[in-house]
Amino acid sequence: MKAKMKNKIITLARNEKFYTRLLISYLVIAMVFIINEFTNKYDIPRVILAIFAYLGIGIYLIASILNAIGKQKDEILNNNKWSYIILSESGPVSSLLLVFFYFLSRFIAMWFNEENLIVVIIVGVIYFTIFLFTLIKGVAAVNYYFSEKLNK
Repeated sequence: MKAKMKNKIITLARNEKFYTRLLISYLVIAMVFIINEFTNKYDIPRVILAIFAYLGIGIYLIASILNAIGKQKDEILNNNKWSYIILSESGPVSSLLLVFFYFLSRFIAMWFNEENLIVVIIVGVIYFTIFLFTLIKGVAAVNYYFSEKLNK
């Protein structure tokens, strides 16, 4: 059963049509958000926007993981350490960090209101600095750690 599932996932990762359809659906979802953000013509309920948001985030993560699997397909066929192989690539790690920081920013935006603009600016600068440092140094550190564990 594991071999069939492994081969099916690798087949999906190799299939360019599937990957293209995945990216097109992600772009369509992104366009819905852009249209809704810049034009208030369409009154889309928040529940539908939340469903589109989670669907877009899921598609984004799946596309980055499938891309990593497609690059390392020979290693996956020979080795069962899926998580090490996926986390040794920079695409899925940066995608996971972007999603984490997106939800963290939404939480911070809920927590602080715009009454005290100086506090919001200070927290925003600190948050952005931590985000950039984590994205630049953290992705490389995670990739190095898991590639070393994979080589052992």
